Amino acid sequence: MNLDRNMKLNLDGKVFKSISNTSNGEVGSDTIFHYHQKGDQVWAEYSGGSVSKGQLIAIMKEHGVLDIKYH
Repeated sequence: MNLDRNMKLNLDGKVFKSISNTSNGEVGSDTIFHYHQKGDQVWAEYSGGSVSKGQLIAIMKEHGVLDIKYH
């Protein structure tokens, strides 16, 4: 995705699913992510496939890059 330097990406209310993962990853195409955002704070709940329940938190950096922590 090519973002204008002044444009802020808004993930609030977006729903995503994975299309690929690493060989040791647990997330698959059946895993659905529900995103929320307030300013530069981003969080999501996800479940499906081999994941019964997961959460992530992130800080949105410049150009829409996310610094993500999963648990």
